[in-house]
Amino acid sequence: MKIKPGLLVKKINEFYAVVPMDQTHIDFQGMMTFNESAKILYDKLLEETTEDELEQLLLSKYDVDINLVKKDVSIFLNNLRKYNLLEE
Repeated sequence: MKIKPGLLVKKINEFYAVVPMDQTHIDFQGMMTFNESAKILYDKLLEETTEDELEQLLLSKYDVDINLVKKDVSIFLNNLRKYNLLEE
């Protein structure tokens, strides 16, 4: 899976926002914002990757419980799916 083309991420204060850059995402309504941890996942998703690889990436960056990482990655991916921003 990976992020669909035609999107840009802009930093606004301590958060990041996804901005559509072309007509590909004309149906994108509202704004998706996320924190630094999610930005790490987003950047990894610019190339083909798996859910397990995303989980391992967060585990390598932070001293956190695997169950929390699995939950957070799942929530983030579901939000991307909700806005139709993910190619699977």
